Amino acid sequence: ERHCLFTTAGRELARYFNIPLLLEVNAPLVLEQKKMRGLSLPLVARTTERLVLESADHVLVVSQMLRQYMTDLGVSPDRVSVIPNAADPDLFGPVVEHSRIRQTLGWEDRFVFGFVGSMKPWHGVDILLDAMRLLGGASSPFRLLLVGAGPELENLRARAGEMGLGEVVHTTGAIPHQQVPDYLRAMDLAVAPYASDADEYFSPVKLFEYMAMAMPVVAARLGQVSEVIEPERTGWLYKPGDAFELAGLIGRLAPEREHRRAVGVAARERVMQEYTWRHNARRVVAIAEDVIAGRRSHRHGPGAHMAAPSASEGGPIVSATRPVHEGEFGSEIVK
Repeated sequence: ERHCLFTTAGRELARYFNIPLLLEVNAPLVLEQKKMRGLSLPLVARTTERLVLESADHVLVVSQMLRQYMTDLGVSPDRVSVIPNAADPDLFGPVVEHSRIRQTLGWEDRFVFGFVGSMKPWHGVDILLDAMRLLGGASSPFRLLLVGAGPELENLRARAGEMGLGEVVHTTGAIPHQQVPDYLRAMDLAVAPYASDADEYFSPVKLFEYMAMAMPVVAARLGQVSEVIEPERTGWLYKPGDAFELAGLIGRLAPEREHRRAVGVAARERVMQEYTWRHNARRVVAIAEDVIAGRRSHRHGPGAHMAAPSASEGGPIVSATRPVHEGEFGSEIVK
């Protein structure tokens, strides 16, 4: 089950069927909700969170910082595993040639850097406008491509116009996920910026997708990003919020085409080794099998109950995609 505020459905179903509960946690939800949107019923939220965490056979988190958060809440360290986010290396395959988007924009002979993701405050995308200005603005050979939508998009568009960058900055708004690789292929370099005050518990999907395409990547030195990118080997890092350092890196790398290519290749190799969804699925299955085996080893102990068989043995997989009412459990089981 993916952990959600006030949700105990997975816990109740696991208890009803006497099967293991693996809980996926992507953020410290109580803290995040309180900070970003305001938290109603905080006591209920914290109590529910602790109840679900105590009940889970194993907790899967996306970063080391979240692992620390779990153990601080009292979860035993041996019940917490870090499985970062990942990429689909088939959809996000290596760049063979630039997409036609560059031709459409009239940027065939320009150096294009850009960002793909949600335009939200913690991504700090506005620093890319500052970098664009420092690189020479409208009179320079650089162009900026911003792909995605979000609450900051209109502010970014307005600011680009005020800075005289309207003709050299292109924003797409929301696009289908399947089209993202085409836009990345229009870039010479991808950037993963984060605001200097951004929380560090995240696991950056966009970074893994950039790297899976063998894109040269420049990213803010923050949280898990610093663990994934090895400077000058799989990418480059800059101090969050430092537009001068970011612009300096982009300007230095622009003429170093072969160096960028070699680093991009190494970045994809890193993803293929550790950060694919298939790799993550294998880890989750292995953890589930260990949990089941542990239950079996105690099934003859005093007062112990036999664990339900695993899915591979014909046991139930519970789907809680809609509310389940008393007497309806059978209709929610699939083989």
